[in-house]
Amino acid sequence: MGSQHLAVLLPSDYAAVLNDPGTHAILFTHPQCGVCEYARCELRPVIAEYADRVRFWEVTLREDCPLAQRLEVSCAPMLIVVRDGVRRAHFLGQPPVYYARRCLEAVLK
Repeated sequence: MGSQHLAVLLPSDYAAVLNDPGTHAILFTHPQCGVCEYARCELRPVIAEYADRVRFWEVTLREDCPLAQRLEVSCAPMLIVVRDGVRRAHFLGQPPVYYARRCLEAVLK
């Protein structure tokens, strides 16, 4: 099993992630959001389980976040799964572990 942490996705790396042929799960959060913190904790076992096949990121939402605009993020927390630069799945709010796994399995097929 791999790391159980989300890497911070910086604006300078947005294009690289969207141009990568792999699978990325991006959790969009707001600072000081209790539900966002809970979502981070709930995703830890999923991150550990899929770390060899999915890169996991966290993006803090700001008004001028071009990645959020491109991926049509409407609120936080919101988990978006991107494969080959295309949004393939998403979940609003704190994703239950089983749903996060289902989303990832569907995208990885």
